[in-house]
Amino acid sequence: MTQAFFRRFLIAALFATGLSACAATSPSASLSSSSTETTMTKPDSPLRNTYWKLVTLNGKPVTTADRQREAHIVFSSQDNRISGSSGCNRMIGGFEDNADQLTFKGLGGTRMACQHGMELESQFMQTLLKVARYRIHGEHMDLLDTQGAIVAGFDAVALQ
Repeated sequence: MTQAFFRRFLIAALFATGLSACAATSPSASLSSSSTETTMTKPDSPLRNTYWKLVTLNGKPVTTADRQREAHIVFSSQDNRISGSSGCNRMIGGFEDNADQLTFKGLGGTRMACQHGMELESQFMQTLLKVARYRIHGEHMDLLDTQGAIVAGFDAVALQ
């Protein structure tokens, strides 16, 4: 066999295989598989090593002022430490988690004064101390107090 003959044979075989695969898929089968994909939910983001952007605090949406850091938390993947921003200042601290239980401890941070966001920062830090549990659904995490009320909501942003 020559190389040209083999190439033509391989192309014809691949083409025939592709056609038979297309013929085996009916329009209704393709429609049902695409509708299944749209109803599937995204897997839950992991608590650790995810950039959790604060989106609600005590039932109110959180906005970030121009030229200001967005409030966020990152739970360390290697130890029980957190880092992030409270909106104006960098923050660090510790946490304990067990199943869906979550508590923060030893929270601290830098002490810069910001033109905007100081009230949000104060509320955010106080709210973290009230957290008793967390719940992750897809790319969203809620922090709950001891009564089960949502005190803060976060959206996941993948770390690079």
